[in-house]
Amino acid sequence: MNNGKQNNAKLSMLSMLILFGIIPLVVSTLTVCTIACLNLKKQLITATEEKLEIACEDAKDYFGFDWDEWDEYAETDEEYIDSLQDMGIEMTIFKGDTRFLSSIRDDKGERIAGTKAGDAVIEEVLKNGNMYIAHNVVINGEEYYVCYMPIEVEGEIMGMSFAGSRQQNVTAAVNSAIITLAIIATIIAVIFVGIIILVAQIVKKPLKQVADELDIIAEGNIGHDFEIHSIIAETISIIHATKQVQDNLRDIVNETKSMAADLTDNIKNVDKVSDDLSESAEQINMAMEELALAATSMADDVQDVNVDVLSMGDNISMISQNIESLRDSSGMISSVSDTAMKNMNEVMESSTKSVRAAENISEQINLTNGSISKINETVKFIQNIAGQTQMLSLNASIEAARVGEAGKGFAVVADNIRQLSEQSSEGANAIKTLAAEIMEQSDKSVVLVDEIRELIIQEQEKVSETRESFNELNRQIETSIGQIGEISDKTGVLDENKVSITGSVQDLSAISEENAASNEEVTANLQTMVENIKTVTNKTQEMNSKAHKLENVIGRFRQ
Repeated sequence: MNNGKQNNAKLSMLSMLILFGIIPLVVSTLTVCTIACLNLKKQLITATEEKLEIACEDAKDYFGFDWDEWDEYAETDEEYIDSLQDMGIEMTIFKGDTRFLSSIRDDKGERIAGTKAGDAVIEEVLKNGNMYIAHNVVINGEEYYVCYMPIEVEGEIMGMSFAGSRQQNVTAAVNSAIITLAIIATIIAVIFVGIIILVAQIVKKPLKQVADELDIIAEGNIGHDFEIHSIIAETISIIHATKQVQDNLRDIVNETKSMAADLTDNIKNVDKVSDDLSESAEQINMAMEELALAATSMADDVQDVNVDVLSMGDNISMISQNIESLRDSSGMISSVSDTAMKNMNEVMESSTKSVRAAENISEQINLTNGSISKINETVKFIQNIAGQTQMLSLNASIEAARVGEAGKGFAVVADNIRQLSEQSSEGANAIKTLAAEIMEQSDKSVVLVDEIRELIIQEQEKVSETRESFNELNRQIETSIGQIGEISDKTGVLDENKVSITGSVQDLSAISEENAASNEEVTANLQTMVENIKTVTNKTQEMNSKAHKLENVIGRFRQ
């Protein structure tokens, strides 16, 4: 069976080890070679540019110091121009934008002196005074790495120095370096592949031996002892683990045999217990059905109580609202009573002022009566004087008549005195009559004032009694307000108790419903348990059969 699996395997361990060793080696070798080639090419190009720049600088210094004498000895300087050809460097001296001396020759072997420089070179070097370095520049039909440098004489650009190297020479050097690196990398790869194959063989052999031993164990032979050696720590661990698995499997087989026998006995006991448990479950199921009926009845009763408590709560809420209205009305009555008491006090003060005014009037009338009495005495005094004056006038008239003609003037005076006396007497009588009338009216006024004062005093007594009644009413109202407040507080407490009782009743109702539901669920669970017990009984019978099969299977292992 194991051989079949090995034959169906697509990749052996040796192949896998070699594959996983060679692939990283090849990838890393190619990566290193590629990076090395790129860096080598870059370095060769940089070195070429630096050599060209140095050559231009030397040519500029060589020819720039004595520019005016070129025409005389320029031909003798061709040796200097050709001196760097062994290094692959061509040189040219431009006078203005025209080649004056050049080591580059055309197809006929003639120097290319007299030809013009390119527009880009003229713009960058002659006009801007900058050094010009470029690649892939075609000169005389060939590509060059070039460097142009301006030649200045007394601050004026008179020409250019040129150094160039054929691009094919640089490319050939790069290709040669790449080939050398590839050969070295191939040799290293072959050496490492051989090492990988050798290591794979060392790894494979003990693993193959372990696999063979596992095949023997899989066939049921756990009593076979084996010895396998390896120098690899992980493989040694696998060998030890395989031996440990073999030892553990021996112990498991022995324990399983013992447990299979015990399991058979326990299954018989479980079967018996299942029968007893099934009978008990049937009895519990009947009791739970009765309990469920009682719980359902209790839930209905609790629901009725909940309805009554909710109705009582609504009545308490209504009473609370009425008490609040009564408290507001009592407050209004108390306010009105305070206002009435204030008005009573004002009336009492007004009555007091009226009594005082009446007493003042009575006093003024009495003073007036006293003045009238004094007037009467004065009137009497005037009447006496008038009577005496009249007697004097009469005597004067008699004496004037007695004197005769000489007493006529005196008689006139006496007559006037008599008339004055009569007028005084009449005036005194009129005053007396008026005083009597005033006295009579004053007496009536005194009587009226006394009556008014008595009425005001009686009114004050009534007001005092009324104020006392209002005081008593205010005390009763304050007591009522206090009692209403206590009733309101107790009603609030009662309302809170109502809420708590309602919540408790609702909770009790919910609990009753939950209990009823739980009882139904328990009943269902008991029924399920009865079915499960029956299933357990059936399963124990199956387990008993499987225990026998287990004993037969374990019997396959040999020790």
